[in-house]
Amino acid sequence: MLEASQPFAVRSDRSRLVIPVEPGEGEGLPELVHRAASANGFVSVSDVLAISGIPGWRSPESIATGAVGHEAALAGTLALPTSTAGLKALLYPSLPDRPGWIEFFGAALRASQREVTRRRVSPRSLRESLHGRAVWSVKAFSFDPRTKERLLDHCPACSRFLTFSRSRGVEYCSFCTRIDSEGFTQGAVDLREYPQPIVEVADVEALDFVTGLIDPDPEVRAGFRPKLADIFGGIGRGDLFEFVTAIACALASDPARRATTLFRPSTRADYAKITPERLAAAGRAVLDWPNSFYTIADRIRTDAEHRPGHFGIRKELGPLLAVTMDPHVLVELREAVRREIEFDMKCTATGLDAVRRAENRHRSDLITLQQASKKYSIHRRCLSRLARDPRMLSLRASKARKAPVLLSDCEVSRLVGLKEQLVPASEVAVRLGIPKPSLDGLVERGLLKRESGPVLNLMVGSEYFHRRSLEKLEASVRAVVRKDVRPKAAVRLTKAVNRLGLSGGNPWPAILFAILEKRLAVWSVSGRFQALMISHAVEDLAKLAELIGSQGEATPPPEALVTQAEAAVALDTTAVVVNRLVGTGLLPKEIQSRDVAQFSSTYVLTPEAAWILSKSSGDGIKWRDAVARFREAGIQPVMALKKNSGFVWLRSTIESFASSQDSLRGAADA
Repeated sequence: MLEASQPFAVRSDRSRLVIPVEPGEGEGLPELVHRAASANGFVSVSDVLAISGIPGWRSPESIATGAVGHEAALAGTLALPTSTAGLKALLYPSLPDRPGWIEFFGAALRASQREVTRRRVSPRSLRESLHGRAVWSVKAFSFDPRTKERLLDHCPACSRFLTFSRSRGVEYCSFCTRIDSEGFTQGAVDLREYPQPIVEVADVEALDFVTGLIDPDPEVRAGFRPKLADIFGGIGRGDLFEFVTAIACALASDPARRATTLFRPSTRADYAKITPERLAAAGRAVLDWPNSFYTIADRIRTDAEHRPGHFGIRKELGPLLAVTMDPHVLVELREAVRREIEFDMKCTATGLDAVRRAENRHRSDLITLQQASKKYSIHRRCLSRLARDPRMLSLRASKARKAPVLLSDCEVSRLVGLKEQLVPASEVAVRLGIPKPSLDGLVERGLLKRESGPVLNLMVGSEYFHRRSLEKLEASVRAVVRKDVRPKAAVRLTKAVNRLGLSGGNPWPAILFAILEKRLAVWSVSGRFQALMISHAVEDLAKLAELIGSQGEATPPPEALVTQAEAAVALDTTAVVVNRLVGTGLLPKEIQSRDVAQFSSTYVLTPEAAWILSKSSGDGIKWRDAVARFREAGIQPVMALKKNSGFVWLRSTIESFASSQDSLRGAADA
């Protein structure tokens, strides 16, 4: 243990101190000069430097760099037993090829990493040996590496900061004084009596590795033999220490910080964020490279939601990415970090809950909207609608105005396949020959299967049915069709429904069930109309009326809009004719099912008018002949949709004329 003073010796050379001092283990030059001043009775440490005759240098806190080139003079003043060679080992000369770096006991260290103006001590260490340690001046360490005691930088009594410029002894506050029994002024506050809290970390081994990289204590350096990965071979202790502190800075980075460079502490408050726990975590990343580095990445990724930006590596691992661009870290170490970041992005791709750019996605099962649009020939608008569907797994940056939106390629492929198996409601209505609003009743009865999944986002329109259920219904009806000769009075199903005044309701589920259960016989009718209910006929209206009556009154469907094609099916005509009816005002532009029923009950088109007349007269009358007979009787059409064709008649007038013709025929037969 070193004492505060050595045995008194008289020296005639005024450039030398009376009491020589010898450097302690791990002691730096500022600490040595500070101790030498108090040992020789100097309060102002600058007086010791004045004795040495170093020109223009009176700052004891920076003497380790200022005395370079004046080693002999200062060594003579301090009367070092090891003379100039021993003093050179305590200097911190600048590195010629690395501006801003110094040599700290053989290790490269950035000059800004040292605490210069304030003296810091460990009371427990001072109890063991009264000399300062150079490692206490490393800003990243808020504790003594050996005792793990937090360093004290101010007087517990007067709260003034400890400095290198005044000295009452290493263990005393230089401002608090007392007069001893012999009348001399001495330090009043013994710092050894104020032990500080012990730093507790879970990974002491990793923390000792970090401090061992830069600690000049000979005992520490003699036992410092860590086993590191091959990529760290040949890299100096100082550069490894800089790399470790860079990772610790990444851990201490504020997630809300917008800068793209690595957070580097500049104030004492900033350095307080480089906690022993973060240093230990960074040290473990080097000791267990690269596995523990991935642990660091996971910790940083948890703060991604608070980090500026919307997606990408910078959003997920911004602070670690900044390490790869930090000029203070060796190029080979920056490249190593970049490689491990990319590998970590690959490893964390599965189960991803954040959007990534294509080069960082590392997942073949994810696809952007643009890629999906090109691959499956689907409009981007439809895919955007699909991505917003809560039933779909989609990854997006919710607050970004422009950002990639990712979908599962497998799921999109499945929906594209399902899309081909669907039929729009309008086509189903046309193929069945019934109004589209009536399809709801078929779905309720299980005769059709409606699609309600996310695939509808890829479709034009919102109502689709499964093609298989439609084809099954069509095949089932055709399987029970009568094969014998169709009765002469047979009526197409759609005409029969219209003539019974049922088109405003929904009799079709009951009719189809009756057909499938063979309670209602139907025959096939050849012709240009292929719709299921148009191409099949019932024996007569009475059979259908009896069936509908037994089922109870049909409940009208909702007043939903119907297309012109659906209205054409109900009126047993073509969509062109319906379009002309809309143009003349006989049907509204937005057609509802009740409009079709009202038109059917009020008016009749020429083909149906000819059928009514033919039924009453017992002759097969063509529609051209029917028009001539109507004109002979003085009956005029309400309107002609085309010149000399497309006539619209009043149903009441036609039915009255047909009834009179039936009476005349009966009288003639009598």
